[in-house]
Amino acid sequence: MKKLQTTEAYKYYWKFTTERQNIFFNRIENSNELFYTFDPILQQYKFTNAYRASDRVSQFLIKEIIYKDGNYSENDILFRILLFKLFNKIETWQYLEFKLQDI
Repeated sequence: MKKLQTTEAYKYYWKFTTERQNIFFNRIENSNELFYTFDPILQQYKFTNAYRASDRVSQFLIKEIIYKDGNYSENDILFRILLFKLFNKIETWQYLEFKLQDI
Protein backbone atom coordinates (compact mmCIF):
# COMPACT_ATOMS: atom_id res chain seq x y z
CA MET A 1 0.00 0.00 0.00
CA LYS A 2 1.31 3.43 -0.97
CA LYS A 3 1.94 5.87 1.90
CA LEU A 4 0.00 9.12 1.57
CA GLN A 5 2.00 12.34 1.29
CA THR A 6 1.15 15.28 3.53
CA THR A 7 0.90 18.55 1.60
CA GLU A 8 1.59 22.07 2.86
CA ALA A 9 -2.12 22.88 2.51
CA TYR A 10 -2.95 19.93 4.75
CA LYS A 11 -0.51 21.16 7.40
CA TYR A 12 -1.91 24.68 7.27
CA TYR A 13 -5.47 23.39 7.46
CA TRP A 14 -4.74 21.54 10.69
CA LYS A 15 -2.81 24.51 12.09
CA PHE A 16 -5.85 26.73 11.40
CA THR A 17 -8.27 24.16 12.82
CA THR A 18 -6.22 23.74 15.99
CA GLU A 19 -5.99 27.48 16.56
CA ARG A 20 -9.71 27.91 15.91
CA GLN A 21 -10.41 25.21 18.51
CA ASN A 22 -8.07 26.97 20.97
CA ILE A 23 -10.03 30.20 20.48
CA PHE A 24 -13.23 28.34 21.34
CA PHE A 25 -11.72 27.05 24.60
CA ASN A 26 -10.11 30.41 25.42
CA ARG A 27 -13.49 32.14 25.14
CA ILE A 28 -14.97 29.70 27.63
CA GLU A 29 -12.10 30.00 30.09
CA ASN A 30 -11.35 33.72 29.68
CA SER A 31 -14.63 35.33 28.67
CA ASN A 32 -13.47 38.88 29.47
CA GLU A 33 -10.32 38.85 27.29
CA LEU A 34 -10.05 41.22 24.34
CA PHE A 35 -8.16 38.76 22.12
CA TYR A 36 -8.25 34.98 22.30
CA THR A 37 -5.45 34.41 19.79
CA PHE A 38 -2.31 36.13 18.55
CA ASP A 39 -3.12 35.21 14.95
CA PRO A 40 -3.94 38.52 13.19
CA ILE A 41 -6.28 36.91 10.65
CA LEU A 42 -8.29 35.09 13.31
CA GLN A 43 -8.40 38.30 15.38
CA GLN A 44 -9.81 40.32 12.50
CA TYR A 45 -12.19 37.93 10.73
CA LYS A 46 -14.99 35.76 12.05
CA PHE A 47 -15.01 32.05 11.30
CA THR A 48 -17.48 29.33 12.15
CA ASN A 49 -16.90 27.79 15.56
CA ALA A 50 -14.96 24.57 15.63
CA TYR A 51 -18.11 23.03 17.08
CA ARG A 52 -20.63 24.26 14.52
CA ALA A 53 -23.61 23.81 16.83
CA SER A 54 -22.01 26.18 19.36
CA ASP A 55 -22.19 29.31 17.25
CA ARG A 56 -24.93 31.87 17.84
CA VAL A 57 -26.80 31.34 14.56
CA SER A 58 -26.80 27.54 14.87
CA GLN A 59 -28.06 27.82 18.45
CA PHE A 60 -30.90 30.03 17.20
CA LEU A 61 -31.71 27.52 14.44
CA ILE A 62 -31.81 24.66 16.92
CA LYS A 63 -33.83 26.41 19.65
CA GLU A 64 -36.13 28.75 17.74
CA ILE A 65 -36.70 27.00 14.43
CA ILE A 66 -36.26 23.25 14.85
CA TYR A 67 -37.46 22.67 18.42
CA LYS A 68 -39.67 25.69 19.07
CA ASP A 69 -43.03 24.64 20.54
CA GLY A 70 -42.64 21.06 19.32
CA ASN A 71 -45.94 21.08 17.44
CA TYR A 72 -44.63 21.23 13.86
CA SER A 73 -44.79 18.31 11.45
CA GLU A 74 -41.58 16.92 9.96
CA ASN A 75 -42.43 18.68 6.68
CA ASP A 76 -42.99 21.97 8.50
CA ILE A 77 -39.66 21.65 10.31
CA LEU A 78 -37.87 20.91 7.06
CA PHE A 79 -39.50 23.93 5.45
CA ARG A 80 -38.54 26.14 8.42
CA ILE A 81 -34.92 24.94 8.26
CA LEU A 82 -34.61 25.45 4.52
CA LEU A 83 -36.23 28.87 4.70
CA PHE A 84 -33.89 30.00 7.45
CA LYS A 85 -30.82 28.60 5.65
CA LEU A 86 -31.68 30.65 2.55
CA PHE A 87 -30.57 33.80 4.38
CA ASN A 88 -29.05 32.32 7.57
CA LYS A 89 -29.64 35.51 9.52
CA ILE A 90 -31.46 35.74 12.83
CA GLU A 91 -32.76 39.25 12.23
CA THR A 92 -34.35 38.24 8.92
CA TRP A 93 -36.14 35.30 10.57
CA GLN A 94 -37.40 37.57 13.35
CA TYR A 95 -38.65 40.08 10.79
CA LEU A 96 -40.51 37.33 8.92
CA GLU A 97 -42.08 36.12 12.16
CA PHE A 98 -43.11 39.68 13.02
CA LYS A 99 -44.75 40.12 9.62
CA LEU A 100 -46.20 36.62 9.15
CA GLN A 101 -46.67 35.47 12.77
CA ASP A 102 -46.19 31.70 12.78
CA ILE A 103 -44.02 30.31 10.00
